[in-house]
Amino acid sequence: IVSRDWSSDVCSSDLDADLGVPVKIIDIDEDMDAPKLYGIQGIPALVLVENGKELKRTTGVMTLEALKQWLEDWYANARLSM
Repeated sequence: IVSRDWSSDVCSSDLDADLGVPVKIIDIDEDMDAPKLYGIQGIPALVLVENGKELKRTTGVMTLEALKQWLEDWYANARLSM
């Protein structure tokens, strides 16, 4: 979730391919309900959602490598708790 002044050439489909999971980038200046829906208080924010259920969240800027590691760490921990 980002604000309109977020300048990047990154699009959702690029991240889908790089991360291997569907990604939706939401501009909070255009969709003001999204921050309320997910309780977003700071941007940029990343909320991992599956079937409408929040699984994990973080805020702040991340490199693509850090984002991949964040997802891998979550996945590894999720598998351990199964």
